[in-house]
Amino acid sequence: MFEDRSWTYAEYRGEIGRLAEGFKRMGIKNRTVVGIFVNNSPEFIFAWWALFKIGAIPAPINTSISREPFRHCLKISEAECLITTYELFDVAAASLSLGEVSSLANGAAYDSRLPRLKSVVVYDYDTYPRTSMSSLLPRGVNVLVHNQLPSPTLAIASWDREVRPKIGPTEPSAYLFTSGTTGLPKAATWPSGWAVAGGSPHRWPRMFDKKRRTYLCTPMFHGGAAYVLFFSFFCPLIGRSC
Repeated sequence: MFEDRSWTYAEYRGEIGRLAEGFKRMGIKNRTVVGIFVNNSPEFIFAWWALFKIGAIPAPINTSISREPFRHCLKISEAECLITTYELFDVAAASLSLGEVSSLANGAAYDSRLPRLKSVVVYDYDTYPRTSMSSLLPRGVNVLVHNQLPSPTLAIASWDREVRPKIGPTEPSAYLFTSGTTGLPKAATWPSGWAVAGGSPHRWPRMFDKKRRTYLCTPMFHGGAAYVLFFSFFCPLIGRSC
């Protein structure tokens, strides 16, 4: 549940599948590192799990930082793509000097300081008011509107085993950063094996015997939130599709 919207788990899985298909069409694939610069919202949840579904590596960035600390997170994680929203686009644009970029043709990087960053995606799932960014769109900023993605189907929600990404237990599932209050943010790797172990349904006996909701009051980019909400609660319920 988010504000006046809610999803069943079946709907949740279907929406994740739709977005994963959209990401694949944009060139995001297994082991692609993707920065997430999004506040607590459905956009964050769906982006995180859609990236997991295709084997990409989310690198959630503290939404209270900008400029050098912001660029530092993208650089040390070697992010190839950044996902943000209308709400935070101006901060991201200023940090990346998007208005000063003359061309992004032929896969050129946005900034010499971030040689691996090739695309910025504004993800729109009807949470934030739309703003005009027409002057920047030809320069490689893409708007991904969720309602324009492929319709959810059972195949999109579950994915056949043979097409699921192959990821070893010691490979990273996510890159998590410290807050940056004592210098530039520091990065930590969250191994895939930890994500699977934390999401084991046997770890939470009788948790699913009745309807429950978990209230998250901290920013989703925090490692604690990622572990408690994403890994421990959602993994047992949609694990077959991610």
